[in-house]
Amino acid sequence: MMAAVSLKHPGFHEEREWRLIHSPAQFPSPYVPSATEIIGGIPQVVHKVRFENQPTVDINGIELPQLLDRVIIGPSQYAGTIGQSLVRELGEIGVENAVGKVIVSGIPLRS
Repeated sequence: MMAAVSLKHPGFHEEREWRLIHSPAQFPSPYVPSATEIIGGIPQVVHKVRFENQPTVDINGIELPQLLDRVIIGPSQYAGTIGQSLVRELGEIGVENAVGKVIVSGIPLRS
């Protein structure tokens, strides 16, 4: 399982990202609540990670304005539109210099 979620294509080596992996069957957490939501007409269990500091349980430094270095978009046919939307949303939650944090990947879109 770790290899399946942790390995990436060599073309993405410059993207030094962190990956958040939640495996509720193996490692349940009271800090990742779940609910059934209807998405595209299909009921699904959705797990929501709350990027909120919780000092009383020693969870600190995880609010997005503190945590986020950059967002890489792509490959996508609509990278510009996605980028504009992300810049707006990031600005609304208090991320400084959101325009400078959202970039488009140089990996070409495969059809």
